[in-house]
Amino acid sequence: MKSHTFKLIAAACLMASQAAWAELPRGSLTFLQPKGTVSTTDAIDIWLRLTLDADSPAFTFSSYPLTGISPGDLSPEGVYHDPITGTNTPATFARIDSVFISASMTVSGSEFMGYDFQFATIYNPQLPGPTYQNHFNLAPGQSYDYLFGRFTPKAGGAPEGTVNLYQTSMTLQYTGVDAQGRVLYSANQPVIASSCESGDWATCGFTRTVTAVPEPSSYALMGLGLAGVLGLARRRRATA
Repeated sequence: MKSHTFKLIAAACLMASQAAWAELPRGSLTFLQPKGTVSTTDAIDIWLRLTLDADSPAFTFSSYPLTGISPGDLSPEGVYHDPITGTNTPATFARIDSVFISASMTVSGSEFMGYDFQFATIYNPQLPGPTYQNHFNLAPGQSYDYLFGRFTPKAGGAPEGTVNLYQTSMTLQYTGVDAQGRVLYSANQPVIASSCESGDWATCGFTRTVTAVPEPSSYALMGLGLAGVLGLARRRRATA
């Protein structure tokens, strides 16, 4: 089975131990519509519910200046991107100025190749979501529903089959400067919440069965055929 992981990142990200961010907010993600059937021409929206643990710190922060999240709870490892050479160089944060919400997901099945995927972001009015947002406010035990992203069939429609999302995550990215004043992006993505942490994807994953459906013209032909059969039956009864 082929699986692919998609991450929305500002630089190359390496997942690090959750223990490094023990004081960050923590919770869970659940799919609001985990199962369903769509046609080969239907877009597939993924809606999630973030629920903070009852004993979690509040997920409240803003940037410029950074408040609500302690830089000491974030990894000091950063990456400097050289716009001239296009290279990424490891560096250490001297100061962290902003934090913003990011996301990742793991999908499986060859059928997803028939789709283009977009994360929902604050910059897309047609597909709005919290990704890239640099401020947030959610209390422990509270929930927040949001659009994670959308699969859009490519030209000609998607193939029939099954599209599976095994896991999605709400993560954090952050930026700042190093001792030389160069802008850095975080080299790690602390995870606030993930779906299917139990690994039981059959019950907690996201599945869409993709099937072909008759075109509108086919429905019209079916209707005309049925009308013809009914009319012939009436004429026969009238003759009898």
